[in-house]
Amino acid sequence: MDDETTRALGELGLTQDDLEAYAAISAGAAPSPKWMPHRLLNLGLIEDSPDGYIACDPRAAVRRLLTAEHEVLSRTVQRLALLPALEQLAAHFEPHRMYSGPGSEFLPTGDEMNTRIGEVLKAATRELCTAQPAPPEERDPSVRHMGRQRGRAAVSHGVVHRALYNSAALTDEATAEYVAELLEAGGEARVTAARMPRMVLVDGAHLFVDNVLSGEHSEPDAGWHVTDRAIVAWARSVYDMFWWQATRWQDLAPTVSEATSTQLQRRILRELEAGASQAQVGPRLGLAERSVHKALADLREALGMMSMYQVMIWWARTPERELP
Repeated sequence: MDDETTRALGELGLTQDDLEAYAAISAGAAPSPKWMPHRLLNLGLIEDSPDGYIACDPRAAVRRLLTAEHEVLSRTVQRLALLPALEQLAAHFEPHRMYSGPGSEFLPTGDEMNTRIGEVLKAATRELCTAQPAPPEERDPSVRHMGRQRGRAAVSHGVVHRALYNSAALTDEATAEYVAELLEAGGEARVTAARMPRMVLVDGAHLFVDNVLSGEHSEPDAGWHVTDRAIVAWARSVYDMFWWQATRWQDLAPTVSEATSTQLQRRILRELEAGASQAQVGPRLGLAERSVHKALADLREALGMMSMYQVMIWWARTPERELP
């Protein structure tokens, strides 16, 4: 007997002693006195009679077993067909459950990250919120182009797009062109000079963020796809905090060409606003103290003001605070 046949018989619970006993009974001989008959009896291969055991046709036993197994398989298939209906109930459970299970996936390359964002956006139905803290010149041009293309596609399918930019984007021609299309389509765009996290939020259910875990070796545009309900909701509240403190693009865009302050003067004012003295600003920005005093004096003169107190009050109120 080959090994495969031995294994197949073993799955039916038969042993070599059972096979030898069946052969003996079929020949009209007595099996070994140590042999236990229950396995052959259970399979219907032998019958017990007053005169001893009688061998039965194994083909009949096989037919009975096949019929029984087919019935089991039929019931199993019927039960399996009901499982998708049970799984669909998750649509009612997920939006209302209090606690979430594991809901984040690390995407170690920029290609994987961008592919996943594209897949999620294709299924978006309500809203796309993006926050881009990096100035345009620091971003990969191909990634920027891909982001604009995804935004256009989402808006064309009726998805509301809110875009939050670093104020340096105001002077970027490609971004300004895209924002004009976005505003025309009913979307919104705002700018801020505040430091914000980069993120993409889709339909309040998907969050994409940069990889900030130490010890992970990944490309610059790699990150995490988060679907945990609580974390996505928290990220949305962070996004809203930056959004409502930012300035509408259309309100600030004209200021770029009409600004009274220069970029250097705004950098100095931000240091003063943070609590640094004029003497401390120079080393922080790599400037001589005399250069700091001159930049502030020029701004004070351009504003027609008498003191730095007046300048700082102006700075607290002007939209130019959001310029780079």
